[in-house]
Amino acid sequence: MFPFLLGKGKYNEMGLNNMKKVLLSVLSMALVAVISIGGTLAYLQDSDSDVNVMTLGNVHIEQIEQEWNADKTALVSFTDDKPLYPCVGEVAWADKSDPAYRRFAMNNVVDKYVTVQNTGDTDAYVRTIVALEMGSLTANEFAEVFSLSVNLENGGEFKFPGAWSIPTDDVFTINGKTYNIMEFVHSDALEKDEVTVPSMLQVYMKSVATNEDCVALDGNGNDRYDILVLSQGVQSAGFENAQTALDTAFGDVNQANVQTWFANIAP
Repeated sequence: MFPFLLGKGKYNEMGLNNMKKVLLSVLSMALVAVISIGGTLAYLQDSDSDVNVMTLGNVHIEQIEQEWNADKTALVSFTDDKPLYPCVGEVAWADKSDPAYRRFAMNNVVDKYVTVQNTGDTDAYVRTIVALEMGSLTANEFAEVFSLSVNLENGGEFKFPGAWSIPTDDVFTINGKTYNIMEFVHSDALEKDEVTVPSMLQVYMKSVATNEDCVALDGNGNDRYDILVLSQGVQSAGFENAQTALDTAFGDVNQANVQTWFANIAP
């Protein structure tokens, strides 16, 4: 549905019975409306984030979230609570020297490079599931004002072996609020210490966005734009492919499972 979109928090571990693991995080981004004749309408407030980690067996994964430093020379740990303005400038890539970590040339683009590392001893299949708050916007209206850059396997102008597919890109509700759910599945199993290329890279509000769009996006009425990010991992041994392994371990991406996975963290 949407060709193109962020999370951070503290990690808590829970033991379960199979070899799988979940990482969950929330990004709360400040929404800032476009400048109008009357000035700027801002929704900048303090934010907090949470991460729930469930581990089965000896599969261990880490969800890594990064951003470029001020002079764009190195990736550093992601910091939350960034203002989100409509972008300024022509949509184009500023840097493709490392296409897996490329960045846009426009101003007001927010970095969110999400990768997954296998920190255990067991080869694992992984996926990352992103829930994008839609508020009262329809799917078409949402796509017109909000965008995300992603890495896809054999997709577009950038091709990465063992990168990501998006088998699920649909609309579901979490705690009664509407979200666009994007499922990123890594086709190859990760070996010990291996890190994926990013699934998500950057997010931006399109230049056509208005004050009314910002209000409409705030579906839960907390004066924020919320994005939930969850990563899951399961041992690869015994499974034919990543999708089968992950669906067997956690269930497929459907309304009931989405509600369960995100219920305790969604604002």
